[in-house]
Amino acid sequence: MQSPCHQRQGLCCFIPRLAYLSQVKLYFNKTFFIAGLLAILMYLVMAIQGAALKTAATPCGILNLEFAGKYNRVEEVVKAWRYLNNTALWNTLIDFGFLAAYTFFFARGTQYLSTCLPGSSLLKYQPLLQKTAFLPGLFDVVENGFMLGWLLNIVPAYSPELVYVLVWIKFILAAILFLVCFPAWIFNTYQFFKKKMIDHVY
Repeated sequence: MQSPCHQRQGLCCFIPRLAYLSQVKLYFNKTFFIAGLLAILMYLVMAIQGAALKTAATPCGILNLEFAGKYNRVEEVVKAWRYLNNTALWNTLIDFGFLAAYTFFFARGTQYLSTCLPGSSLLKYQPLLQKTAFLPGLFDVVENGFMLGWLLNIVPAYSPELVYVLVWIKFILAAILFLVCFPAWIFNTYQFFKKKMIDHVY
């Protein structure tokens, strides 16, 4: 059995946690909710439109061009899509809409977390997170520019190595931001349906 001294120490540790939880603002953010829906919608549009690019030579579709790495591999992919060149071009153009949507999602997600968790250690990194939210989209713009050049046969041979590096940086940053923002979006969506149920009851 714990002594009164140990019990008081445990209580002293527990009270600040309760005080912190009382500061957490559990609310629904409509803009963040819409940003998530737009990102999902643009991803689905891009995936459906680019489904034809998944061939025996390019089983991962547009990702095979992004991760080509060498110009001879770029030529192999473009050759495999010789009858699908317009599909590849349109898929790359649609990706500009997708990158705008996920950048908006990441930006609103980092902002949502900063307002929901006052006093959290996450706030120390919030300015960095908000700046980082725009980096995957920026790298994606450069990458798409080169990919359009490959498909139109107007880009120099050194570029696949550069794009390969940009793609890895983009995906690593996007994965980190997704792990930060998606749980927050799920929680925000829960708040939306909770609010709807309360409004329905009352």
